[in-house]
Amino acid sequence: MNKKKAVLIILSIIILIPIVLTGAGFLNLNIKSKKINDDYHELLKNNKYNEAVSVEGVEVITQDVSCGYAVIEMFSAWCGSNITEETLYNEYGKVVTSTGDSFCKEMNKQFPQYETFMYKYLTNSEMIDLIYESLSDGMPVPIEWAAKMGDEWTLHYSLVVGMDISNDTVTVANPYGYLENVSIDEFLARTRFDAYENMPLFLKMGFAFTVFEKNTIFVIMSKDNPNEEVLALVNDFQNLTSCSDVSVVTYENGEVLYYGDRDSLYQIGSMTKAFTGLAIEKLVIEGKISPDDYVSDYVEDFEAYFGDQKQGITIQNLLEQKSGFTNSEKDYPSASEGISLDEWAKSISGKDLKYQPGTTYAYSNVNYNLLGLIIERVTGISFKDYMENEILTPLGLSHTFAGEPDAGRVTEGSRIGYKHAFDYAVPVREASIPAGYFYSNTEDMARWMSIWMGEEEVPEVYSKAIEASKKQLSNVGDYYSGWEYFPSDTIGHSGGTPNYSSRMVFSDDAKIGVCVLTNLNVAASTDSLCNAIFDTLKGQNNKKIRYDVWTVFDCIFTLISVIGIFVLAFVLTTKKRASLLVSDIVLSILFILILILFPIIFSAGLKDILLTWAPISMTGGIIILGLNILVINVKLLTVKKHASNYKAG
Repeated sequence: MNKKKAVLIILSIIILIPIVLTGAGFLNLNIKSKKINDDYHELLKNNKYNEAVSVEGVEVITQDVSCGYAVIEMFSAWCGSNITEETLYNEYGKVVTSTGDSFCKEMNKQFPQYETFMYKYLTNSEMIDLIYESLSDGMPVPIEWAAKMGDEWTLHYSLVVGMDISNDTVTVANPYGYLENVSIDEFLARTRFDAYENMPLFLKMGFAFTVFEKNTIFVIMSKDNPNEEVLALVNDFQNLTSCSDVSVVTYENGEVLYYGDRDSLYQIGSMTKAFTGLAIEKLVIEGKISPDDYVSDYVEDFEAYFGDQKQGITIQNLLEQKSGFTNSEKDYPSASEGISLDEWAKSISGKDLKYQPGTTYAYSNVNYNLLGLIIERVTGISFKDYMENEILTPLGLSHTFAGEPDAGRVTEGSRIGYKHAFDYAVPVREASIPAGYFYSNTEDMARWMSIWMGEEEVPEVYSKAIEASKKQLSNVGDYYSGWEYFPSDTIGHSGGTPNYSSRMVFSDDAKIGVCVLTNLNVAASTDSLCNAIFDTLKGQNNKKIRYDVWTVFDCIFTLISVIGIFVLAFVLTTKKRASLLVSDIVLSILFILILILFPIIFSAGLKDILLTWAPISMTGGIIILGLNILVINVKLLTVKKHASNYKAG
């Protein structure tokens, strides 16, 4: 291959990569744009919105530097601060609010007495409700939308200062010197940027690459005397992990403080197990089941073997994680989408156990999904219905859901890749809900934590069930009913799904509890954040946020991807057969090791690892490795052929 051809190939690759990325960006944008455009007209009939709401005292100005700086100045004047466009420009020497994320960050920096949250790609209904709630609380709402500057339409920031749904009016303070009253339909059309199709290409690219986002608002909340050390730990966590959304609640001797969005819902992962465990304990208290009953007493034909011997697995074994099942997806696969608990149980019946039941602790989601099926068999209703009617509603947990929420606002899950968190949705599978797929927010988690610490009045059957569970937790390392026992009389549990991670710890003696909910699967980092906050409240010095394995692999495979591109360029231009052979051997060994070792390390198939759990960069890095090996071997054949022709000549 001559240099001219090599250069053409390199240029083709350089051109192709941005084309593919741009295509993917526009495809993702199209999907999200369809999702937000729901029919909100039924929502407007709700009596909740009968009263007009507004915020007085916002003075409209005409921007001198940028719309972002102007909105900050308008908000500053409203809340009694003295921040202006001029002071911001003098501080930075440039505009630093060109993206929604940067605007949100600057609001939090300039107004430490408040906390600003960015919400993007909200449905129309969610957007109306959030703006109405914020205005009801007396807080103006910054937005991104299309408005006129002179005779030209521009994409910029403004402040919503009023909403009168009965009279179909939204009032917006534009930083171009005027207040504007628009209908709800027009308001939403402009926050959705319905004029997108007529925009210049560079603006369309901005939406495709998430520089701009549709249906974006910034909700501002007053802080309740926050603990600065907790805020610093959350900030360290986000800087380390690239996680976009973190919500924390702390309980300290009756005082509850929230950090982040207390209303938005997150998947809580394996923290779900404590709910399933409580339901089982309630059935035990009511005399409907016994911990010594066997799974096969309720799930007919269910069998398990250790060696050649058929084994009986008790409910107690499941609660203690001592059934003999493990968390190996290869040995005991999770249910696929559309499979019921009953169908899934049949698929693992007859499997060989790793340990004899009752002898060895081995954490497994299998155990709590089986408990979910037992709940269905004993009660005669679905697990979801039983949990909502007999656990969540009686305990006053109105923002907690068994599976996909049918109300409330969900924080979108995400997945790390190339040091960035990408939105990432994973469908909830019915037969996996009992072990790990509840949704909740920090407001409900504060109540749940208080209930377990005995700080809330609950019906007697629940308090008895809770005390029965706690009696099983007395030694460090004990596991029972969805809880682990740690030193210093501390109880807790973590949760992790492909796109969320969470943790809760509390101490009855110290009357301290912490819950952390995040929208990124970085379980080790989330655990260390929760533990560090807990230790801080106890007066201990623990400020270290640990790297999660996926964060480490993201760094490694980001590096592999970058190096792989340079290696590819080298391979395409070199004519040295020895260099090609060495590169081929090294890269092939690395490629084979990844394919062999990763399924062993993570006890799962490579497909599940790459497509569901691992950072996007891992898939990208492996593809680039494979491409390098392919190109090298093609090049070796070409070099060999040329050498043969040369000898023949």
